[in-house]
Amino acid sequence: MVDPLDKHHYVIDPETAPIVERIFKMSADGISPYLIAKELTLEKIPTPLETKNGTYTGIEWSRSNVHKMLKDKVYIGCMVYGRQIKPSFKSKKTVLTDESDWIIIPDRHEALIKTDLFELVQKRVGVKKRKSSTQNENVFVGIAKCFDCGSNFTLAKNNASGIAYLSCYHHRNFSKTKKCTMHYINYKFLCELVLKAIQKNITVVALNEQRMEDFIRESLSNSELQNNKSEDALLAKLTRRKSELDSLIEWLFEETVLGNLSSERLYDMSEKYESESAEVVSRIGKIKATLAEKADVETNYRRFFEVMMKYKGAEDLSATMVNELIERIVIHENEGGKRATRYQQIDIHYRFIDEGLKSLDN
Repeated sequence: MVDPLDKHHYVIDPETAPIVERIFKMSADGISPYLIAKELTLEKIPTPLETKNGTYTGIEWSRSNVHKMLKDKVYIGCMVYGRQIKPSFKSKKTVLTDESDWIIIPDRHEALIKTDLFELVQKRVGVKKRKSSTQNENVFVGIAKCFDCGSNFTLAKNNASGIAYLSCYHHRNFSKTKKCTMHYINYKFLCELVLKAIQKNITVVALNEQRMEDFIRESLSNSELQNNKSEDALLAKLTRRKSELDSLIEWLFEETVLGNLSSERLYDMSEKYESESAEVVSRIGKIKATLAEKADVETNYRRFFEVMMKYKGAEDLSATMVNELIERIVIHENEGGKRATRYQQIDIHYRFIDEGLKSLDN
């Protein structure tokens, strides 16, 4: 709610905070905005408007109410300006603006919703869920992608065998236009494959949980981002040299003004120092970028450890698990012809660490 002392600042309302947290958790679990709104209405929970007015009148929650809340970055500590504008200072009407024109300022107030949960919810609400011809729940909605055309894989059922499978949406619905070739995969097989891959990562996390920092450091030392121990020292040395060069250039101009140095000498010496300064600035920028990238990777490792441990001991695959752990699954076309020799490449790209974890013993 708006801070009574500052209209540009928000404070957490202890009465409505549990409701907001529950809405985000329900969405992360795969419940649609429509069903969330229906449940809130049945429980006679006041809508945001009723809460603002301080009276409960029985107004039903709508899908748009819930969807708007789930998209609002205010809940992760941001202030958002410019959602609507007046066409002119004479007009009393307001016009909604495009999201790309909004001004978003992060960390303006205490966040009610964690960024990880907010990002997960954006994945869930941003995917169009198509009706399936099978009773199975498709846990890979918006996650399974076609390698060739990039479209989603949708769930269907073989009428003869009753077996559920995933197939490329473009090929299945626009086969006559040849937008894509025939890509498909047995749904049960993909579930088993993904679950095994996740369990393998969980095993590596569990074995290294007590020595997480050492594991992260050793993993990074085997990657392209391995950090030279002298980088910090080199950065400090270059920073000092940049300060020295700035002082030297300033001294040259002072000496010239005082008549102690000719213009020709000033030009020669300043050109030399300016050239060295530009090189030093470039090297400082590259080192800082490398160190920042390494810091981001370390943070992602820690987040990956944390989210994997949530599913320690999991024996079944769920939509929530898939969305929380996996960014996308890329499915290639079958190769090899006959079933006995058929080969199909499946690429699993995880959140935070694209290829997942590998045991250091491998």
